[in-house]
Amino acid sequence: MADGKPGPEKKGTRSCISLRIPAEHRLVYEHAQAEGGFKSLNDYLTAALAGLHQLPKPDYIKIEEVDPANPPRPIQDRLFSNPAA
Repeated sequence: MADGKPGPEKKGTRSCISLRIPAEHRLVYEHAQAEGGFKSLNDYLTAALAGLHQLPKPDYIKIEEVDPANPPRPIQDRLFSNPAA
């Protein structure tokens, strides 16, 4: 970068898919993301789709170890705070 600060991690060539899901499903996916140790919901969904279709998980997806004694904090309920989300 021009100012000498490191940029985001390189993830290679990717393609964008805009996905609309039932609002009540979002918290289920976010909970699975947190419990699975995925950095982002996008990484979780990408890995889930790859597994469903017997494709390899992309190398850029890093899964962090989740300590069962210290589970992820509950995710804030956003179902009705932003209906467009």
